[in-house]
Amino acid sequence: MGETLQKWIEEWKNGRVKDLPDWIPIDEAGDWAEFEKQHPELTRHDAERLERYHQLEESLKGKLAGDIQKENETVLKALNDIRSASIRNRDLKFTSLFHHLNIRMLTYAFHQLRKEAAAGCDKITWQQYAQNLEENVNNLWKRLVNWSYYPQPVRRTYIPKASGGLRPLGICAIEDKIVQYALKLILENIYEAKFKGVSYGFRPGTRAHDALDAVYMAITTKNVNYILDADIVGCFDNINRSILIEILKDKIGDTRIIKLVERLMNVGILDKGELRLLDNGVIQGSTLSPLLANIFLDYVIDTFVIWWRATFAKGEVYFVRYADDYIIGFQYKEDAINLLKVLEDRLLCAGLRLNTKKTRLIEFGKNVRRSKDGETKLETEVFNFLGFTHKCGISHKGRKFKLMRNCISERITKKIQDIDTKLDKIIFRPLKEVIQWVNGVLQGYYAYFAVHDNLQPLSSFRHAIMELLHKKLNRLSQRSKWTWDFFNKHISPQILFPKVKHPYPSQRMAERQKTLSELRYSIRKVIPDH
Repeated sequence: MGETLQKWIEEWKNGRVKDLPDWIPIDEAGDWAEFEKQHPELTRHDAERLERYHQLEESLKGKLAGDIQKENETVLKALNDIRSASIRNRDLKFTSLFHHLNIRMLTYAFHQLRKEAAAGCDKITWQQYAQNLEENVNNLWKRLVNWSYYPQPVRRTYIPKASGGLRPLGICAIEDKIVQYALKLILENIYEAKFKGVSYGFRPGTRAHDALDAVYMAITTKNVNYILDADIVGCFDNINRSILIEILKDKIGDTRIIKLVERLMNVGILDKGELRLLDNGVIQGSTLSPLLANIFLDYVIDTFVIWWRATFAKGEVYFVRYADDYIIGFQYKEDAINLLKVLEDRLLCAGLRLNTKKTRLIEFGKNVRRSKDGETKLETEVFNFLGFTHKCGISHKGRKFKLMRNCISERITKKIQDIDTKLDKIIFRPLKEVIQWVNGVLQGYYAYFAVHDNLQPLSSFRHAIMELLHKKLNRLSQRSKWTWDFFNKHISPQILFPKVKHPYPSQRMAERQKTLSELRYSIRKVIPDH
């Protein structure tokens, strides 16, 4: 008996499916083995029965999909109500939220998780948990309500950092992922109305290129002469949990939600078989951590910098933050020095500190390209932000300032080394598969880095990969050699060329303003008072 057919019978018993076909008898004992013995005709492979069985399965899938869609709509409506209340009154304190962690919300959260994600300490994958989803979610909900739910230790693993070294990541158990995702949906809809426009990391509807665009526009269109490139040491690992809880209590009046967040934060770390408990920090890699870090940094950095700018700044100050990476542009050096001093003290009070080796105050901007004598400077300092090296340049005519954004050279070198290692493992496969893999790597790289003024570094990156591929292919055989003429004629055209994927930030922002204007116009037509 098919798995879908069994599920249909169960749904019929639960009252969700009403129109069960007459030709399917139901044995109340639910003994499927006995049922198949009594009705062997259902397992025959004749065309008529097979076609009928497939029609049955398709009908069930449609009914179940309709039920899931209705439940999802109920969840999304509840989240929309939370967001609307937060937008209407930004000082509102939410005193009743725990009831939103119901079976529907947990089921919805489960379906939003990545199916291919690694398993945690429980060694249960998404697919294994889904086999008995309804019972598992019901059991999880009961433990949440009865306060018998305790998160399992987080399995720690390490991945290489782009700048060198290893980055610790935590892999949570499947049920902890579900609870964290459901809690994230609730808190996210509360705090999105509170977050400042200078924050771009790990927020719905924003991406890294939005932060890059904001930096670009500030430097090219505003009075920015100095850049503070700051780096926080181990931001996620050093967040003060006590302060974070106090920040949450300012908006969350439901003590059950606060206690649940505390339980999720205070879970142990299983590192190489050794269980360790941490006093501070949020676990990198968990579903809830980016949002908690944003809530913490919004209070510690964003709110403070905006307040300081309005109160003490003598010139223009522009601030952009993406997660724990942030850039501040100043018109006057005095403002930069003063803000750096007070910001460092505030971070220390919150349990964070600046990396003195990486934190720099540099002279940068359209007014820096020319010296007091009016001559163009050949070299200026640069800074890195979100994978790009930002440089001061000039237009082709040599008259106007131009902000150049190129790939960070050290990361390109590291990427080429990684590709070299991986090519050694796959070069023995059919050439078509190898080229397909290389194009996949290039396509992913182009999707992020293909901006104006960066095509030359990307072309060099492509050429370096082609040289690696040419060298590997020549090593496969001692008799036949791949000449460059043959390679360029037959292989090179199959390797993707870089093309601009992202327009100039000024164009993209103009399109956004046009979209917003059209939206406001539509609202005024429907609601004249707005």
